[in-house]
Parts: sequence; C-alpha cells; structure tokens
Amino acid sequence: MYVEPTIIKYHLTGLLQKTGSRDRLQAVLWAIRTGMVHP
Repeated sequence: MYVEPTIIKYHLTGLLQKTGSRDRLQAVLWAIRTGMVHP
C-alpha cells in the first residue's frame, strides 16, 4: 500500500490542530495524558 506524503502531512496537520500541539511529540504526550494510548 502506498500513501502519498502529502496525504500524511494533511492528516498530521489536522491532528496537531485538533490537539493544540506544536509537533508530533506534543501530540503523543496529549494522547498519553488523555488515556488514548498507554506508554
């Protein structure tokens, strides 16, 4: 399966906006704090 890099960037940008994160690390920390994922 091939996914265009622009599609990944589009969805990542939306995720960062929805979580109020500046980067991927902050988004991961948000997911841990909210219980969405477990470390």
